[in-house]
Amino acid sequence: MPCDRSMDLFGRLRRSNSQPLVNHEGETIKANANHPTTTGFPAWRPERMRPAPDLDGMFGRLHKPGGQQNNSMPHIHHSELEPGGGRTVRVHPNRLLFPAYDIHPGRASKLRKELGPFFSKMRVELYRNGRNRHFCYNWIVTRSGQVAVAPSHIRYQHTNILLQLGHPPLIGGFAAPMGRIGGELRYAGIKDGQPLFFINSKSGRYSADLDRRESQLKRVADRFRALGFPVEMQWIGPPQWPRRVITSIAAARPNAAG
Repeated sequence: MPCDRSMDLFGRLRRSNSQPLVNHEGETIKANANHPTTTGFPAWRPERMRPAPDLDGMFGRLHKPGGQQNNSMPHIHHSELEPGGGRTVRVHPNRLLFPAYDIHPGRASKLRKELGPFFSKMRVELYRNGRNRHFCYNWIVTRSGQVAVAPSHIRYQHTNILLQLGHPPLIGGFAAPMGRIGGELRYAGIKDGQPLFFINSKSGRYSADLDRRESQLKRVADRFRALGFPVEMQWIGPPQWPRRVITSIAAARPNAAG
């Protein structure tokens, strides 16, 4: 009886009933242990496929630092540029990235364990610099839905000179890195004998957009808590930004919702 040599959706050989697997020359080959009727790859299970999330709705639309329009001039500080000239924004050397939403259900405990040492270091550093109002950790949600977080200051080339880096280097690698909602992670004091931390939406270059919502900040705060970093939340919405900023944004997008 001839073997069934039809192909599946990915161009792999498959068989029917109990007929052996064969290659294009008719030779019998060993099946993949994860899927006894195909070779090379485990079974493709459409029921496990998850729809792509609406990142614009969850964390706000993408825009350049300080400019919502494609032809607007990005606002980049000199210290945030790559050394040696040029217009490319440096990538923060101490940034930490983790998913802003639950990509793989059931794997949160593993991610909590991996992030534990980094979160502990962040808490210690924020506590030690609690009296320095200029020091904080900046955070932002990236294009792909990652939370990028890093200290606001770094030492310049192993010296005692401190460079202040804002939100653009959390993304970096471009002349105008595009991001979603962003803000600060700060130490707030002692509550019930435990250090208290909070995140806010204070980013003049990424969170002054009219589409930024308190619900977007809440998702980020919930994500920090779910991964083992308890935080409070302080919403600083567009109405609290300087009037000139609100006016310029409204002029750029007159049909935007309030």
